[in-house]
Amino acid sequence: MDKADLKKLVFMVVDDDGQVRHILSEYLKSFGIETVLQAKDGMVALKIVQTHSQRIDFIISDWEMPQVDGLILLKAVRNDPSRENVKFIMVSSQSSRERMKISKAAAARVDAYVVKPFRAHVLHEKIQTLLSGEIDPSVAEFEGILSEVPSNQQIAEKKNQAQGSGKVMLDKESKGSGILANLKRLAQKGPGKVTLKADVMAPKPSEVNVANDVEEFMGQVFGEDRPEGEQGPPENYNLNNMTVPVIVSLAKDYFKASLFDKNIRLCLDAHFIYPTSADILFHLALAYQAKGELESAQDQLKKAIKIDPYHVEAQTLLADIDLARKTA
Repeated sequence: MDKADLKKLVFMVVDDDGQVRHILSEYLKSFGIETVLQAKDGMVALKIVQTHSQRIDFIISDWEMPQVDGLILLKAVRNDPSRENVKFIMVSSQSSRERMKISKAAAARVDAYVVKPFRAHVLHEKIQTLLSGEIDPSVAEFEGILSEVPSNQQIAEKKNQAQGSGKVMLDKESKGSGILANLKRLAQKGPGKVTLKADVMAPKPSEVNVANDVEEFMGQVFGEDRPEGEQGPPENYNLNNMTVPVIVSLAKDYFKASLFDKNIRLCLDAHFIYPTSADILFHLALAYQAKGELESAQDQLKKAIKIDPYHVEAQTLLADIDLARKTA
């Protein structure tokens, strides 16, 4: 389905976090979707669903919300004959991947899951998969976990055995996951031989030590993935290994190369991970301004200034845009 077809669809984003709602809405707009409804919580979304005069083709909802959570909303949609064809993606955190929740959502016929944080292309691929009539792999993945997850008694027995032998215990649910799989490999080296290195276990963004030389750190982030002979800003990057200074440096490179769409996508993805960075919002605004999307640029600048009232660059650019729009 191309952008022309996506324009006709009506999406509803449901999340009690305003910044997450904004990011998801920006993702959808970047896919070519023009009509995006926003519900500040499950209760508001439920009222919209029950207003049958409002067309809805697709719902992207957070799982954990007060009063009316994503599961209650999903059941309400599935029990409404007029909404039976609505596609439903459940957004969850890692902590939400529990057996009981997964089984209940599967029984309520959820169409796909996505785990926060995620990048725009992940959401886009899931939307395309569902709109093409195919089954999203995440549904099979989550349902498959049910048959593999050991019971609480089995887990307790394994822990007791591990404590008695001094070994690291990894249950089936954690087997194969990135960090825990690395821990297992490290544990196999034996006592006193475990050394944590950046290329062995990727730390969380908040735990990354910012290199004094940003260019040196950029090399660490892109070194192995960058094709030989590639010139200009890298096409691929691992956002989870990037700090704010590195992200800003890459955003500047995209801007200089007039790759404004890549700049916008980078900053939107980064804002998901660093929601309190005024610098990321400022560079997002710069890219919007370069594309002539002044209203979007103003919105990002206002958010940047709200985070950092003393961000001079954001204040100056906002004043320039305000003046330009008034005199246009």
